[in-house]
Amino acid sequence: MMGLGSVMSPTTECGIWGSYQCLELDGNSDYFDLDLAIGEHINPLNGTISVWINIRANDGTTNQNIVRLIDDSTNNGVILMYDRSNTEFRAVYRVNGVYVEATYNDASLDHDGYMDQGWIHLAMTWNNDNQGTGAVKIYFNGAVQESVSQNEAWNAGTNVLDVFRVGSDDAGTSDFFDGHIDQLGIWESTLHRNQILAIHNGGVPFDLTSSFISVAARQTYSRHGDLIGYYQFEGNGLDSSGNRCHGTLNGTAGFSSDGVII
Repeated sequence: MMGLGSVMSPTTECGIWGSYQCLELDGNSDYFDLDLAIGEHINPLNGTISVWINIRANDGTTNQNIVRLIDDSTNNGVILMYDRSNTEFRAVYRVNGVYVEATYNDASLDHDGYMDQGWIHLAMTWNNDNQGTGAVKIYFNGAVQESVSQNEAWNAGTNVLDVFRVGSDDAGTSDFFDGHIDQLGIWESTLHRNQILAIHNGGVPFDLTSSFISVAARQTYSRHGDLIGYYQFEGNGLDSSGNRCHGTLNGTAGFSSDGVII
């Protein structure tokens, strides 16, 4: 994606912002893995995932995983996905065999309608204070779509998250994402709705490592030190958060300027 008003070359190293390219996955064999070191920062009690996607219909009928941060042996963790059979996006929090799902489901759209939306912004948040309160939320283009109560949390000490994947299931054999992904951010805190609205910024991405006042949204995004992973996909899989949890391409995945938002 391309930020309006910016004049710059494509990013070649972390710490430099740009949005001229994006990750492209083919829906058949591609995925992107984050470095295992990011697991040291992910918080089971509080967290946020923010991502821009341009999803396409692939030649299968399965779900499409966008982001999976989970324990492969228990499936505890968080998942942001497109559910093909129910034609909806889901923010999933799983603990002790129980799935809590917040969904974005537009009854006016069939499967093809979802595919025709072009670039959209999705975010999910989770929070829990271990005192019986908490929620999982999903956002679409800056607005919360559903909030579901979640009163338990997996323990990072006993559930070691070991799958940090964009675009497929744990084994890299199914549930492939087909389309473009850009500006993926992961936080170890729960951003509030005004921050999510500011990140959407009327459809114009910006540097998540800096504070930002969204004129369009009239909201402020304040950069926190708990931005633990930030992937701009500017011709590489580098992490711009400062944690150096760089990613790895698998399959024929690559980077593209096709379909960038301008």
